Amino acid sequence: MIDFVKDKEYRAMVHRDFIEKDNKFYAVLSTNPLLCSLRYVRNDRVFKKINGGIVAIEEGETDDIKIFSGRERLKEIMKYQKDKYERDVSDLAKFLSNFTSTENLGISGSGLIKCYGNDSDIDFVVYGAKNFNEAMDAIKQSILNNRAVKNLNPEQWKELYAKRIFGNELTFDEFLWHEKRKFNKGTINNRKFDLLLSDDASINLNFKKTGNITKRGKVVKSNPFSYPAYYEIAEDGNREIIKILCWTHTYVGQAFEGENIEVCGMLEKINSKNRSGKFIIVGTSRKAIGEYIKVMK
Repeated sequence: MIDFVKDKEYRAMVHRDFIEKDNKFYAVLSTNPLLCSLRYVRNDRVFKKINGGIVAIEEGETDDIKIFSGRERLKEIMKYQKDKYERDVSDLAKFLSNFTSTENLGISGSGLIKCYGNDSDIDFVVYGAKNFNEAMDAIKQSILNNRAVKNLNPEQWKELYAKRIFGNELTFDEFLWHEKRKFNKGTINNRKFDLLLSDDASINLNFKKTGNITKRGKVVKSNPFSYPAYYEIAEDGNREIIKILCWTHTYVGQAFEGENIEVCGMLEKINSKNRSGKFIIVGTSRKAIGEYIKVMK
């Protein structure tokens, strides 16, 4: 179900910023159209994490929401750090600023709206695909050479597996193999972080579900770290290109062009005057039970 809120300052927002309305905090998924996902609810100064639905925000009608800018929040942290979490955020930003301008960097999640805990992970944002790729390569080189940014330790990998896989979609060994080659996460001062691309892709929600489906094929085109992640595969002996949209972070960066994959998800048809076609959707719910993408080795 899509609820509607309104905002006259929607143009000031970018992908992965947050907005607040009536003590509800939403992550910005797209600004064209402006779509958000409910992530936190505040009650008597206590934040509760929520796996909420999608909210569509209409243009130019009210001014009763507050915008949380990832760029501005990071600038605030880099000027002054009040605790270890913010010092770790600052250290990560300083590391990445050697490879891209700080104007291309920001923060999202609990660190953005200041509801983080002592052990919270960092949701670190890079704006623009080129800048993101440069940052990801810097993380890769640091991990491989055991520098400031390091890989997760065995216990952290197990915690991440429990957080991401809720069924039997991937074994732990399969999960670990896919994750270790992505280089979109790591640790700074032993604190976990995710590197998130903000590219503000246009999102179409006019889909009609037609049933579950499993397919295998070679990846012929991909934007694996965008949101949603996008893959195209070709089956052997079949000229039809199968398009895949991935809404869950678990399978972002999961496969690359030239690799053979198996995908299981919901086959959905676009219901739009301007576009037609079918997509396999991975991540029809936040836990994505029974849905997956994996490389066939």
